[in-house]
Amino acid sequence: MQNHSQRVCSFNKQCVVFLSMIKEFVAITCTLTIAYPAIASELTIGVAAFVKEDAQEPSGESLRSSSLNLAPARVSCVEREWVVVGGVKVRKSDVMTAREAIAYYKEQIAKNPTRAANYGVRAYAWRASGQRDAALKDCAEYVRLAPGESQAFKLRGILRTDEGDLDNAVSDFTKAISLNANDSMTFVWRGVAFRKQNRLDNAIADYSESIRLDPQCADAYLNRGVAHGLKMQSDRAISDFSDAIKIEPRNVGAYNNRGLTFEMLNEYDDAIADFGEAMKVAPNQFAAFTNMAYLRATCPNARYRDGREAIRHATTACELTKWKDWNVVFILATAHAEAGDFASAVKCAERALDMAPEVEWPFVQKQLALLRENKPFREVMEGKRHRLAVVPNTPVHSR
Repeated sequence: MQNHSQRVCSFNKQCVVFLSMIKEFVAITCTLTIAYPAIASELTIGVAAFVKEDAQEPSGESLRSSSLNLAPARVSCVEREWVVVGGVKVRKSDVMTAREAIAYYKEQIAKNPTRAANYGVRAYAWRASGQRDAALKDCAEYVRLAPGESQAFKLRGILRTDEGDLDNAVSDFTKAISLNANDSMTFVWRGVAFRKQNRLDNAIADYSESIRLDPQCADAYLNRGVAHGLKMQSDRAISDFSDAIKIEPRNVGAYNNRGLTFEMLNEYDDAIADFGEAMKVAPNQFAAFTNMAYLRATCPNARYRDGREAIRHATTACELTKWKDWNVVFILATAHAEAGDFASAVKCAERALDMAPEVEWPFVQKQLALLRENKPFREVMEGKRHRLAVVPNTPVHSR
């Protein structure tokens, strides 16, 4: 790993999330679209999980008053009978996916329709399942029942951030902070809104305040790393991603983002190592496979190109996305081109063009024309890279 003090990170100005990560997520990632790693049908590392009200830790201590009863948290370990979620070990039977949480909280609300927090948790579950209207409806009820509760305004700010209503999102987060200035994740989320407004200094200040409040907040380091990257401060970005990994050694978003930073610095060995670790940590998430495939297919340094390996990773990414993501299918096209199979490359690119939104047609058509001339892709895909979570993957609360 080289010293980067004299290097400048050529981050894309159009950052894509990972996702989060991470989509946040936080992960770093091309257009902050991933707020949760995935709509999970099972409990796997990296997904958002929900904990039942009567859940207990192995010691028998109740989690009823824990932050885990207020919002989802990220799964970091899955064992036969236990799951580590939000840093807490919980019996597997007491941990739920988003879809399971929707059904569970329907029953809880029927039993106690005035408990405001239940509407909030179900709103998070609706959001994780991609049902934004239902999430907004439950959030409105949460705010109505608990107008003095900071978490209600934070949740509404998150939903408004999702919708791109950034000014009102910032107002909601600021209101939440006025009610509770000690919740580190509220600062992370306001930082996300600031970042989307391109107010990077404000974003960094909020991430730093989150770290001051909770030095173990990996999401704060991850998102601050993204902001530093966008300011071309690669040293600081890599340092923050590394700190996130120290806190959460299985933080797939941090590996993806650090790997992308290394790739942009032409430090391909380090990039490959980080993408490989991300694939090992979360084999059910597509971003690392996409990143590795793209590097192996298009790297300007021939030493690192490997068409067969690129095809293998890109195919895995396509399978994980059920062949429904045009960008991933297009990267498979670049992999086939690197392997010299231009017929398959053209076929994949045509398929990607059929799925791509209209605004992307000129880009895909341009590359498709090159493939039809048997020319492999070598240029940087401006704004088209999948990176994991820039937004927090799971909006957990301070404990």
